[in-house]
Amino acid sequence: MRLLAVSLFFEGESRTNIAKRLNTARGSVNKWVSNYLNNGVAGLNNKPIKGRPAKLTSQQLNTLSDYVKQSASSSEGGRLMGGRYCSVYL
Repeated sequence: MRLLAVSLFFEGESRTNIAKRLNTARGSVNKWVSNYLNNGVAGLNNKPIKGRPAKLTSQQLNTLSDYVKQSASSSEGGRLMGGRYCSVYL
C-alpha cells in the first residue's frame, strides 16, 4: 500500500486524494511519501516494533513453534487453545 501511495503521488495525485483512495489517513500518506523521498524504497519498510521482551527463552519459543506447526498439520483436527493454565509444558 505504501508503494502504491508513492506511485500515485508521482502520477500527480494529491496526498488527500491518495488517502481517500486507499482509505487511510492523510498523515500516513505524508509520512510514506516523505520517507520514500528521503530514503528510497528502504524508507517504506516497517520499523522494528518496540515492546516488552519475551518471557520465553529462544529454546522455549522454538519448542512452542514446533508444537503449533505439528498440531496445525495433524489430521485429528481440533483447536489450539491457550488459557491461564496450559497443558503444554515448555
